[in-house]
Amino acid sequence: MEVKRLGFGSLLLGIALMTGCNGGSSCCSSTSKATAKERVVATMRITRATFAVAGFARRVARSPSPGMGNRIGVWLAAIRSHRDASPLPPTPSPPVLDKDTNLYYTLTVNSDGSGRQDLFVDSAAKKAAGAFTWTAPQWTNGATGTYPATFETVYQITAGNFAGEHGTIDITADDATGNNGEMKIDLTDAEGEHCLSDFTIANGVISAKAHCTLADDTSYDESYYTDPNDVVVCTTTFPDGGTEDVTLNPDGSATETVDDSSGQTQATGDVQSDGQDTIQYDDGSSDTVNVDTNTDTSSSDSSDSSGDGRASKRAANNRLSGKPPTSGSQTAPAARSTRSVTPVQRSLQR
Repeated sequence: MEVKRLGFGSLLLGIALMTGCNGGSSCCSSTSKATAKERVVATMRITRATFAVAGFARRVARSPSPGMGNRIGVWLAAIRSHRDASPLPPTPSPPVLDKDTNLYYTLTVNSDGSGRQDLFVDSAAKKAAGAFTWTAPQWTNGATGTYPATFETVYQITAGNFAGEHGTIDITADDATGNNGEMKIDLTDAEGEHCLSDFTIANGVISAKAHCTLADDTSYDESYYTDPNDVVVCTTTFPDGGTEDVTLNPDGSATETVDDSSGQTQATGDVQSDGQDTIQYDDGSSDTVNVDTNTDTSSSDSSDSSGDGRASKRAANNRLSGKPPTSGSQTAPAARSTRSVTPVQRSLQR
């Protein structure tokens, strides 16, 4: 099975070529398809990464677990245990599988309530995979255990399907239940993409707004709400007027529909809980992509395989701006410990 890395140079190129078609459709079918594919893959990848970091990727409908997510709920419980019990609760042994990232973790809570959640690829906690580290909670009026309480988290994931994700989380817990509060998540991924998300949790129900920027500087806005079936519904708006509608199910699966600015559907996606996305296009063709790892496992020719993603991105940006061209042990399920580096990523690292 052929595996290809997806490039983002084709995204702006597709938009630019469509703009020059004066409304025609026959000359733009291939570029429209490429643009739709990039949107389906990139937006779903960033959304899934954000939800995995937040601890929302695997939600159990109608469960009594904290509405602020699996991750924050675990931290709040650990902080309460530290406050209410002596000595400190022991580190879980064996380590616990974090279903949101498919990695194992251990917890350590310090005397001031600060702590860390260390991630591992294996159940024996031998191969490190990053960590979430949080500060001591700032309690209301300085009285320990009095809410609202705020604390900050720095995180980095170095292995698994979300390898390369890093950033910060600012957390406000409104009460001890974990069902009410706010989270501000700053996320950067291995592709050089960046997303700022503001989550509000009220009585266990999630809503959010986000602004995300791809590696080629294309940006878009998203809004989320939770329906009565505990399905999170997301609407994405692109600068050219195109939209994408996504449903995120409690088991981690999802569906997505990409429309152009006229409202015509260009592509739909059916995402499994492991990130495998089957994309159907309006011309009847299809692709299969793992959105988490950004790998194309189908025999599609719509990805950027030229080996010069940096030049493609630069040329597309020049077309849009009017500038002249320039030269130039047991392991966690489905864990990936490394990612290949694309030309676009190398250019971002310079």
